[in-house]
Amino acid sequence: MNAPMDLQARVQQYLAERRRLGFHLRSPGHALPNFARFVETSKHTGALTVELMAQWARQAQGGNASAETAARRLAWLRPFLRWLQQFEPQTEVPDDSTFGPIPGRVAPHIYQPEEIEALLHSNAQRVLRPEEIGGTDTAGFVARGFLHASLALRYRIALGEDAASARARDVMLFDRPVRAQYDRVFRLAMTTYLALGSFGERWNGQPLSGGIPGDLAGYDLRAFPRQHTGLVYRNLLVDFIRDRGRVDGICDGRVQVDA
Repeated sequence: MNAPMDLQARVQQYLAERRRLGFHLRSPGHALPNFARFVETSKHTGALTVELMAQWARQAQGGNASAETAARRLAWLRPFLRWLQQFEPQTEVPDDSTFGPIPGRVAPHIYQPEEIEALLHSNAQRVLRPEEIGGTDTAGFVARGFLHASLALRYRIALGEDAASARARDVMLFDRPVRAQYDRVFRLAMTTYLALGSFGERWNGQPLSGGIPGDLAGYDLRAFPRQHTGLVYRNLLVDFIRDRGRVDGICDGRVQVDA
């Protein structure tokens, strides 16, 4: 990082992007600007280093931060630092070896780009195909487990000749092709219901339901370690509606189905 003011600008850019995606970032929202001020005060130049981050993490509680507190402060930095690497490739990212893992926390599964593609291929196989529409009651809920929520994730679905050959194509994540990001890893936020396999909607390795032919196995999410956030999706949704007054459906092209 060549200029301290650049870091402050990057912090604000990151926070704005993440908040547009729906993240509240309460603790990181305070920690990241504080870290940028620390870097500025330290007169540090060049790439951000783990040593510098550890110094910042230790200064909590009047310089007497416990290993647990310091580890938690570094955890707030990591997502930002991985994001920053696209602009500053020499940026270091601390791991748990610096202060140890946060006690009681189970490390979540970190998705590789190829795993994201495999998950999306399973999603593509769940689409209600043109030849099925005439014989399907679409007035109600069609339970096939098709899912999509992320504003940062965009792709098109090539239907192929049948459900078995349907594939996700041109997958973009944060405005970059996912296949160009094999140097990165991603955390995936989901509800507990989905993490447990969605039961009848078959994110559990069982054959897809809803009349999809061919005994196609759904992508199995159950085997991956997960970390409970303590957040309740229903409560977050209610808070959002109270804050905004309504929920609007937006067709922004994040998923497109080839004819």
